[in-house]
Amino acid sequence: MKRAPYIGAAVVAISLIVVPLVRGQGVPDRPQGVAAGAWIPLNARLGFVVAPPDASRPHAAASNDLLLAPPVAGYFMIKGETGWSRVVLADPLRGPGAAG
Repeated sequence: MKRAPYIGAAVVAISLIVVPLVRGQGVPDRPQGVAAGAWIPLNARLGFVVAPPDASRPHAAASNDLLLAPPVAGYFMIKGETGWSRVVLADPLRGPGAAG
C-alpha cells in the first residue's frame, strides 16, 4: 500500500503536463463557416480568408513560366467584442492633382 501515494502523484504530474499540451492542439480560432485551408491567421484578432478561385475567369497558359499566377481573391476578418466581422476595403476618393 506504500505505492498508492506515488501513483496518485504520478497521475497528477502527468495530467499537469498532458492537459495543457492537448488544449493547445485545438482548432485555431477562426470565423464560423471558414474552412481551415482557407484561413490565414495574422494574429489573434485579424486574419485573411482565401476565396475559392473563380472558374469563369481565364487563366494564363501554364506553359509560360514568365507569367505570374493570377492574384488570390479573398477578404480580411477582424475579431471584436461581438465576434468576427468582415472588413471591406474601399478605394478612397481621388484627391486633387495628378497624384490623388
